[in-house]
Amino acid sequence: MESNAKSGFKWKIFRTVGPLLMALLLLGLLFLSTLRITPGYTKQQLRAFAMDSTSRASFVGYSVKQQAMADKSFLPIMGSSELQHLDPYFPSVYAEKYQTSWTPFLVGQPGTQSLTHYFWLNSVAPEMQHRKIVFIISPQWFVNRGILAPMFENFTSKGEIDMWLESANPKDVATQTLAARLLGFKTFDNDNAIKSALLSLQKGKAIDALTLATIQFSARVWKHEDLLFSRFNSQLTDKKNPLTQLSALTKKLPEKSDFTALDSQAYDEAAAASTSNPYRVSDTIWNKSLKNRYKQMSGYQNKYSYLQSPEYADFQLLLNAFAKNHDDVQFIIQPVNNAWYSYTGLSMQMMADFSTKITEQLTSQGFKNIADYTYNYDEPYFVGDTDHLGYRGWVAVDETITNFMKAKSQTNYTLNNAKYLSKDWQQMKP
Repeated sequence: MESNAKSGFKWKIFRTVGPLLMALLLLGLLFLSTLRITPGYTKQQLRAFAMDSTSRASFVGYSVKQQAMADKSFLPIMGSSELQHLDPYFPSVYAEKYQTSWTPFLVGQPGTQSLTHYFWLNSVAPEMQHRKIVFIISPQWFVNRGILAPMFENFTSKGEIDMWLESANPKDVATQTLAARLLGFKTFDNDNAIKSALLSLQKGKAIDALTLATIQFSARVWKHEDLLFSRFNSQLTDKKNPLTQLSALTKKLPEKSDFTALDSQAYDEAAAASTSNPYRVSDTIWNKSLKNRYKQMSGYQNKYSYLQSPEYADFQLLLNAFAKNHDDVQFIIQPVNNAWYSYTGLSMQMMADFSTKITEQLTSQGFKNIADYTYNYDEPYFVGDTDHLGYRGWVAVDETITNFMKAKSQTNYTLNNAKYLSKDWQQMKP
């Protein structure tokens, strides 16, 4: 009797706990499996993601960008807040209207900078080999403090860090520099595996076997989690109807692509949409963001400088990733609105010095494709607000991208990390 009672008790426990254990076992097998556990996205869904630069989940995730970047028809356009300033002359609209052989895939949001882009790029490194890429540089990234920890944490996932650590070379000065940079954020103080790995790499030492195994397992789980739950991203993007918006904007462009005609049309439309202020800022942005506070902003930027910043070293890390992948990169340096910044006191000489410094860092290492629009600062409607490309600016970018995509790839790079990762370069003024 006692034996039967014990057996019955054990059976009740098994019936209660067994399904949970089985579910955990199956979930574990899914995470550890090398099989794809969700169907791939359709080309239409990927095109919607390509237009939707507002999705943080897609930026810090894996499945969307991994599948999209495996398709060579997508052209990554990497940048920050300017990628959300959609208008009829925006590259995505231009490509759709004139059915180019490339489809822009927008990579960037307000707050993304060189370091966040480094981890985005590294997480899909196999898919990014020998790619053409457009990269838009914002001078405003290069402030004295560089990227702030909250922005880095918002746009860099633990999974991306794990993927970098999996293959990080401890003897590489770029690896040592990046490890020290990450430790400075204190983001991973409570993650024993990552912190231990970073401390080792900072000293030029290999990650110990147990820590590395933990990191590899964590990276694998992250990929599988993202594959499982990324369908929610697709549903959110569908609700925004980015392709419907794209189609509507294409109707505002002429039937044939002619950059002179496009520039003329862009001038007229921008002038008609910027009548409420003397700074050539679009009426929408002026009324929403500046009208009620501009009187307090006179001269407030007279001490701003973009010449001394840890961002220069972060940018060099990104150049290392481009070179390692043999990517052909078209760099675009955004201008600012001189009419506005003359009022707020930003030095145009400082902007010219920034152009000189960042251009030297690029050209001296073999990155020759540079569209530097710094000196278009006083060209009417080239900038749409205070420091983002406007109608005429995007027309110029469309032409630059068209010529870039026609040209033969150039990927002969000679990196000088000793100079461009140094504190001296970060603090040097031209």
